[in-house]
Amino acid sequence: MAELLQFCERGGVDRALAVDSIDGAFGRIAASKRQQLLDRDTEPRFTLDALLKDLLLAREAARSLQVDMPMLETVLPPIEHASAEGLGDRDYIVVAVEPVAIGP
Repeated sequence: MAELLQFCERGGVDRALAVDSIDGAFGRIAASKRQQLLDRDTEPRFTLDALLKDLLLAREAARSLQVDMPMLETVLPPIEHASAEGLGDRDYIVVAVEPVAIGP
């Protein structure tokens, strides 16, 4: 959360708007993925490769704003690994439901 807020503030986004947006997004994501996670359903709603593209763009934007994003840097390797293993066309929750997706 701290990384996202710092990123938004450096980008000129009002703090209250950033908090409201982050809160709303996390709530919607958790609610929409609940059944998929329970069912281990990785049919794509938002693909792993689409998430990887967005994360790489976020890293590029953070670097341009000179914002350290250690959580992003921690999340990227397993996402990149899963994509390299051919899981990019599956829903991004594949990294949560298939241990092989995140690597050794």
